[in-house]
Amino acid sequence: MRRTCLVEVEIYLMTRTLRYCEHRLEDVRNSVRRIMDVLERDVFSPEGRKQTFSKHDGVHSLTAAISIVAEAQQFLGASEVVTDWPLKLVLDRRPFI
Repeated sequence: MRRTCLVEVEIYLMTRTLRYCEHRLEDVRNSVRRIMDVLERDVFSPEGRKQTFSKHDGVHSLTAAISIVAEAQQFLGASEVVTDWPLKLVLDRRPFI
């Protein structure tokens, strides 16, 4: 859970900083893509879901994971981060960490 939450904060800070200064834009894009690959492989896989979301802090971990995907979708675009429906990032209005 801690790893997921830390990654969420890192992605959020990197992508939001680029709104003010596009320094190292491609580095941030590549980082977000790598993090999405790790999430897909290690968190959203059947075994990853059991390990990540079935503990006492599963709801918190789930919110963090979905927030990462929502921020990545907003940053990279819905054509690159494909979901059944567009995700809405709620952290701007209601931070949970």
